[in-house]
Amino acid sequence: MELLNVWIWIVMMPVLLEGGVLVHFKMGRFLSVALGETLVVEAVFNKSLGDNIDRVTWDREANGQSFRLSEGGRVHFEKEQSLLHISNVTEEDFARYTVTVTDSNGKQQQDSIQVQQIGPSTANSRRSRVAESYATDPKSSLQFPGCKCSSPRVVKIN
Repeated sequence: MELLNVWIWIVMMPVLLEGGVLVHFKMGRFLSVALGETLVVEAVFNKSLGDNIDRVTWDREANGQSFRLSEGGRVHFEKEQSLLHISNVTEEDFARYTVTVTDSNGKQQQDSIQVQQIGPSTANSRRSRVAESYATDPKSSLQFPGCKCSSPRVVKIN
């Protein structure tokens, strides 16, 4: 048993000494969004004690071409660039998105997510079901940044 503990300690020691930042997406590997809607993608950065994140980049890749995203126009970042917003989604936004994090030691970690198109009727149906579920459960409340709705109304979405 002692030999196993020593082996684990030796194997894990470089990881503990080097630290680093791990990155992954909250929503898995695929995300669906409708044309004209807002795309919101959130990456989670897990960093070791004492590590700092020096740089975060987002790239969009489609049809063999990669494009570095930058703040402005329809693209906005929040939460120290871990949250990507793209408003008024167009055809070109259906692509693979890769977030790359560089830590204070110069080590890079990345993760990717594929954004695909969902039909508008499916998107409207999902919104209606969510609104109806909140309206029928008096204990529920819808929460949006900056406001809290405790008694929502069902609104028909065209």
